Amino acid sequence: MSSDTYEVTLIREGFEENAGNGHIKRQCNTVLVRGPSGIMLVNPGSPWDGPDLIEALKRHDVTDLSAVKYVVCTDGKASHVGCLSLFSNAEMIIVGHDIQKRGNLFVQHDFMDGSVPFEFDENLSVIGTPGLMDQQVTVFVKGIITPHTSFADETPKQPVSIAITGSIFNDADDATRTGVFHGNFVPGDFAGDCNSSLTVWRQSRDRLLERSDWIFPAFGGAFKVKPEFSKTPCVELA
Repeated sequence: MSSDTYEVTLIREGFEENAGNGHIKRQCNTVLVRGPSGIMLVNPGSPWDGPDLIEALKRHDVTDLSAVKYVVCTDGKASHVGCLSLFSNAEMIIVGHDIQKRGNLFVQHDFMDGSVPFEFDENLSVIGTPGLMDQQVTVFVKGIITPHTSFADETPKQPVSIAITGSIFNDADDATRTGVFHGNFVPGDFAGDCNSSLTVWRQSRDRLLERSDWIFPAFGGAFKVKPEFSKTPCVELA
């Protein structure tokens, strides 16, 4: 990898499964981005993931946590934000729509306008991608992808447009469901307007599918965007 190219690596593969007795077991994907603007970590994990995260970073030659310049949590879920305290030397931390720098400084940026990215440079940015949660964001990278055994598609050798989306896409199979909230997507205690949220969710997903060559979802392997994903018939809520 040249010094002017970003490399995107899945350093910990996440999962989501029914654990029975009213429990769901889940661990988010954690993604490492390295390139011209420095090292970025996306969705570091829950408070109990710290030791495993440190070992995963070491396996990818990040032996000093202070080398991580930016940390992005695509939303405020506990499974994403729990390890933030490990990165107190980071220059900037983004959690949903909050952009915080050291010294309790917050950067003002309108993520609700998904057409206006927060840019680190021309090949690395963060945009608002609301779904059921308004304050969700996606990291956009133009770079190369480190191969991983969980990927069903062969990774390209040249830089491509990559979206690190968090839970706006659950997993690779979820990409074929562009028109329907699947069973796990709408929580039982959701108090919002499902029809309005469905429209916003579709718009965010369609925009990501249009702009991206590859997507890193909330759980499991990254996947190549295929034309048929954006042509899946919409299924309305009953």
